[in-house]
Amino acid sequence: MQPRCLRTYVALLAMSSLNASGQSASFGASTPVANVTFSDLRAVEIVKTLAERYRVVIGMSGVLLMGSDDRLVSVSVQEGTIKDVLDAFVRADPRFTWRQEDDGAIAVVTKSASLPVLDVVVKSFDVDHPDRYSLTRRIINLPEVKEWLHKNACQMIEIIDGVGHPAGPDTWPIELHLKDVRLRAVFNRLALESKTYFWTAAQIDQNPCTINIRP
Repeated sequence: MQPRCLRTYVALLAMSSLNASGQSASFGASTPVANVTFSDLRAVEIVKTLAERYRVVIGMSGVLLMGSDDRLVSVSVQEGTIKDVLDAFVRADPRFTWRQEDDGAIAVVTKSASLPVLDVVVKSFDVDHPDRYSLTRRIINLPEVKEWLHKNACQMIEIIDGVGHPAGPDTWPIELHLKDVRLRAVFNRLALESKTYFWTAAQIDQNPCTINIRP
């Protein structure tokens, strides 16, 4: 069960820079890989690198309280698929499990608890060449997200790289129109269309409860 929160801070961090190749993610967990080796890295670094290197959308979410994400993990797959790498990853770090979503994106989630805000159904989400600031503010102000925050006595704030400016270009050359989709699916599409391929949402503190989201 997710710890009960008096207040929830949702920090929206800047995504990594756009992938210059212009190619879209494909094949998902069946994407072939070779000579994959990660040595003594944090879980988020492994999953982020995997998503960006093979252009596969991966969202990583759950409860990772501050201090619990310092564990270093090693993974090695000489030949196989993304599935083989993720299977090796969750064996090395049993805090996590993974699944492939209906939209083809991969979800890496903590076994201990989920984040209900990611299952909020967004009636409409429209962006056209958004800059990083307007995009994150748009997510924060989605009526369905605001309602969830109100019902759960939560608050959203935005932290960008911890230094006040976004990573990568100020404007994303994307146009997106979604209706009646979960917030998780919004993040998946943003990661795909922007060619950043990776996003995270993690509760990192209990008092006050803090959820850190990087779309």
